[in-house]
Order: sequence, then C-alpha cells, then structure tokens
Amino acid sequence: MKTLLLIFSLVIGHCLAGPFFFGQQGVVSATSAAFSPADISNLSMWLVAGDISGNDGDTVQTWPARSPTSISPTQSTVASRPTLQTLEINGKHAVLSDGVDDFMTFTPISSSGSWTIITVQKRTSSGSLGGVVGNTNASLTKPPYSALEYGPLSRVYIGSRTDQKFATIPSHAWHVLTSQDASGTLGLWVDGSAQSLTAAADSGAFDFSVLFGRGNERWAVYVAEVLVYTKTLSASERGQVEAYLKSKYATP
Repeated sequence: MKTLLLIFSLVIGHCLAGPFFFGQQGVVSATSAAFSPADISNLSMWLVAGDISGNDGDTVQTWPARSPTSISPTQSTVASRPTLQTLEINGKHAVLSDGVDDFMTFTPISSSGSWTIITVQKRTSSGSLGGVVGNTNASLTKPPYSALEYGPLSRVYIGSRTDQKFATIPSHAWHVLTSQDASGTLGLWVDGSAQSLTAAADSGAFDFSVLFGRGNERWAVYVAEVLVYTKTLSASERGQVEAYLKSKYATP
C-alpha cells in the first residue's frame, strides 16, 4: 500500500510541476509544444500547399502565406498558373508547375545578405529542370535561386549574387532540399546530407521574386512546402527544420 501511495504521489507531483490539459490523446503537457519552423527567427516566406483551397487540378491564383509570414505569391494570368495536386505526397497536397509557362511572383525578398531556403520538391521527370525560388531579371537565366535540379546535365545547382555551384543530382523522387548563402559561402543539403559542390562561376544582382523560374526559364516541378529565411541557419536550426519536413512528408 505504501508503495502505491508513493507512486501516486510522484505522478501527481510530476503533473503539478507544469501546466497540462486534457486532449484526445489524454493528459498533454503544455510545455512540450511541437516544433514549428516559425520558432526560428528571420522566417520571411512560408508556403504550404495544404493551405490552398480547391480540387485536384485547379489552377492556383494565390498561394496563401502561412502565419506568421505575409508574402503570398500570385499569378493573374490563368494560362500561367500552376495547379493544385491533392494527396500527392504522404496524403498531403502539392503544387505543380508545368515547366512551360507557369510561374508566380511575390514581393521581393533581398538576396544581398545571408539566406537559407528549404523546399520539399520533386522534378516532374528525371530529365526536367526542377526548381522553386528564382528571380525575374528580364531574359537572363542568372542567379540567385534555390536548389535547381537540372536534369539534362544530371546536376543540382545553387546560385547566389556572387557565385554558382553544383553537385550530383539527387534521385528522381521527393526530397527536402536546403540551399544556403552564408556570407558568400554556398551550401547545399539533400535530405539533411551535405553535398560536395563544384564551381560553375556565374552571378546576378537580383532579389528573390518568383516561383518556378528565373528570367525566361520555367521549371517543371512538384512542391509541397517552401521556407525562406533571411539569415544563415545554424546546423542545429537547419537540422530541426529538415527533421520536421522529413517527418511530415515521409521523405528519405
């Protein structure tokens, strides 16, 4: 009996040590809230395909920003809108750009300082160009841009204002791709694994302002989530976001 009373006292004491509430899964501690990408500072744009209302195949005029961010890419021309693809990855939605004339524009995000862009994406075919965040710079296909799976050369590129590099292209599947410009030093991770980069010199003094293209080039890609931070994420911060996305979308 004394043993039972001791156990009961320990359980009650533990519960009273912090706030808790009753939910569908039983007693849940209010101090163990789930991680959110917004917990990390300098989150400038956060897009989740699941936030788009519509049916499979509907065109997407506006991709609503996920709170607490406020940048929502738009496309007023019907023929140039990407489409919503429902239940495309792990029971969740994606947006599809056809690589022909689809693109969306948004309020420019500066690329002049450090930045980190993390996307959940898959190029439409093994030989297609699959990228997400780019720029509108007249007719030039210049940096900067986030991870661009360049099927024709079997490479994945990343470009900043001052540099451009590439690595071996990942398999034709869904991946979490992380691109980073750390004060002029480029970094690329595929599903959390750092990639060895080779120089491919090029530069372009443009800000991020478009989804699914750069200049007059269009990208054929499925994308489920986009996160743009205007800073260099630490290894710990980057790992948290990558783990969150890999768990959510069941990527490798």
